[in-house]
Amino acid sequence: SKVVNWYDTYRQVPTVFEGVLGNFDFGFATMNVFGVKGSEIATNTPAGPNTGSLTYDIENNFYGVSFDFKNLPDALKMANIHVIKDVQDPITAVVNGKDYLRYGLTLGGDVMGFDFKGTYAGLTGTQRSATLIKYNDIKVAASMMDLAAGYTMAEMMGMRFGLVYHTDSGDNDDDAKTANTYDPFHY
Repeated sequence: SKVVNWYDTYRQVPTVFEGVLGNFDFGFATMNVFGVKGSEIATNTPAGPNTGSLTYDIENNFYGVSFDFKNLPDALKMANIHVIKDVQDPITAVVNGKDYLRYGLTLGGDVMGFDFKGTYAGLTGTQRSATLIKYNDIKVAASMMDLAAGYTMAEMMGMRFGLVYHTDSGDNDDDAKTANTYDPFHY
């Protein structure tokens, strides 16, 4: 059977999503609620009267909510919390599906020339077995942290010195039933 090449979709080729977004503006925060079809994965129909025609049953969808907080202290310019449900059907006998919950917090700001930004993102759920047998599912628990800090000297043509630290969790055991390697999402 032929699988549409979805592996290269998120590389140098622009990505287009189908979805819906609702934006709600409150006094203390802006809330975005969304549902998106991340990819439609086509496979050939099994042998029969429609041999060779494509079916579009296998897809990757994600749903979520994101809060951008307002009325923050002077030193804090940005505060965001997000929660996203990411679901993909198993594609073939060798490509697993996924049922992930993604969540995270980003804080950023500046004080008297010093600036900072920090993001923590977590990932939990399961890699769904291509055989659809729950015993073969793999439990996922992973995280990512990205921290940055710097100092800008405005009087020296805006010269900025900064440090960035980034880390992703990895899988350091031989347990085939758990995965701790962070799987990044769309930026």
